[in-house]
Amino acid sequence: MDRVQTAARRPADPQTDESLWVRGAATRQTVKNTKPLASSGSPGLRAAAGRGPALTDRDRIAQVLALNTAIRACRRCHAAGFLNARESLPLVRDPRPGDGLPPILLVGQSPGLRATRESVPFAGQSGAKLRAWFALAGLSEADYWRLLYFSAVTKCYPGRLSGAKGDRLPTPTEQALCRPWLDAQLTVLDPPIVVLVGTLAISTLLGKGPLTEFVGLGFLRDGRRLLPLPHPSGVSTWLNNPAHQARVGAAMGVLAAWLAELGIAVAGGQREA
Repeated sequence: MDRVQTAARRPADPQTDESLWVRGAATRQTVKNTKPLASSGSPGLRAAAGRGPALTDRDRIAQVLALNTAIRACRRCHAAGFLNARESLPLVRDPRPGDGLPPILLVGQSPGLRATRESVPFAGQSGAKLRAWFALAGLSEADYWRLLYFSAVTKCYPGRLSGAKGDRLPTPTEQALCRPWLDAQLTVLDPPIVVLVGTLAISTLLGKGPLTEFVGLGFLRDGRRLLPLPHPSGVSTWLNNPAHQARVGAAMGVLAAWLAELGIAVAGGQREA
């Protein structure tokens, strides 16, 4: 892959609260020729990334809560005429009390209508399928909600695509307007693992290409592990191919190896060969 810069960028927006940014945080290094990671260990992987002063978990959770408050107040895409506030508002979830910050950031495309109404990411059949995938990596349902923090390229339901079954793909302008929030989440959460669900999330943080070039492999970028997955929506036909389903299983094997390598304990799902 070509050289890619994914360092968090400070949003040039008067709505962004200065307190949301970790003061003194070092800019991450650019990684050239990003390559797939083997599922076996890579000790000291995170040490290469620049870091600012150490923060306590309590401090970091406070930053996440402040960031979520700012995201919920955002109406940039509404002001630009893309969204209707009666059905589309930013969806973010606060860390569950007592659980600390989840070590896995899951980035999807955008919230669905049901997810927006119920304030639950990946609601319905897509969520059930996603949880079944994570069970292959050893995660119980309790692990799924404890270890994952849910985000998306855009934070609002984009509306239905006229004349089609699926949701509308957010425009490049909407993606650009919302990108500072994703960058801020990466900065504040600083997750060791990022799971990219769907083509838009993959192309945003890894680059463009067919799913077969990404799913089933793990990638290292800026000292962080990235794991691409297809979207679990029933609208997609990509998963109808058994070979593609096998790639999802391989991806979950990579995730299981990473969790063991990082010492992240799971209660136990239905890990299968």
